Amino acid sequence: MTERGIVHKIEGDIIYLSCSSACESCGGSCVRGKEDQIIEVKNPQHFSLKSGDQVVYFVPALQAISAGFMVLIMPLILFILTYSACTLLLPAAPEAVKVGSGFLGVVLGFLLNFLLRQKKAQTYPEVVRVIQTQTETLPAQ
Repeated sequence: MTERGIVHKIEGDIIYLSCSSACESCGGSCVRGKEDQIIEVKNPQHFSLKSGDQVVYFVPALQAISAGFMVLIMPLILFILTYSACTLLLPAAPEAVKVGSGFLGVVLGFLLNFLLRQKKAQTYPEVVRVIQTQTETLPAQ
């Protein structure tokens, strides 16, 4: 999946992209409340970039799907599992205890996601194309 971003900062091989209303025409997620989000991407093709350039970056579909699963689905599954386990193991327990165990499963899911992300090698989306470069314009004389 490809997205657009604006170069915010460059540190070695890592490019920090941000969104702004300037790329509103792409229809990407920038215009839906994520203007302040900073995205880290790699520049394997070594494009000559500077702050303000607009670029297209590629996020592998498997990476996007697995991130969505880990953040959204895993805690939900753990909620259901821990709630069900509490219901089976403690049938006389009040509903608040069962719901509390479910929320404990959600917390466990987020903690598991955090720990797996720390352990796994960071994979970055990659810049695939430069759309527009920021050029300095001189005042007319």
